[in-house]
Amino acid sequence: MKIRASPQEVQEAAYQRDLTYNDFGLFLLRHGQAAEALPYFSLAIQFQPSNSTFFLNRSDCKRELLDFDGALKDLRCAHSLSPATNIFQSAMFSLLNEMGLKAASEGRWVDSVSHFDEAISCAHSPTAAIFFNRGNAHLNLFDHRKAAKDFSTCLDICPDFSAASAQLSQLGHIV
Repeated sequence: MKIRASPQEVQEAAYQRDLTYNDFGLFLLRHGQAAEALPYFSLAIQFQPSNSTFFLNRSDCKRELLDFDGALKDLRCAHSLSPATNIFQSAMFSLLNEMGLKAASEGRWVDSVSHFDEAISCAHSPTAAIFFNRGNAHLNLFDHRKAAKDFSTCLDICPDFSAASAQLSQLGHIV
């Protein structure tokens, strides 16, 4: 006897297959095997290119592999698929801040400012730290006015941010 699946059953089986690819990718990622996880997220996306969660998970995987540009691209795709979902904005803020810090640690100050600018623009409530970080990047570019403005904004958000207060105090003699 031959059993035939209905179109709905075939569709459900395909959906479960795609979830399995994604779930196995998550399993590998959580066990420190990001390189092995990446192809599973890509397969899930290949079969369901409109699933924003799959893009978010692949972004996390790429971030773990230090492929920040690839992670940002996937986050942008996820956000475009589900623009009302705040988790993508939070993840983008965090990733852009990390990219800004990495650029700063490599002395790429213009890139650093650019990443911090984009992080601030996508955040609902930017943190004091992001303004402090961008202020330091401006300081390294010898843009003292912008640095002072960022340190002031940092202190507006968090009046007890002593490092921002110290930077602003030093800049008071220059600006």
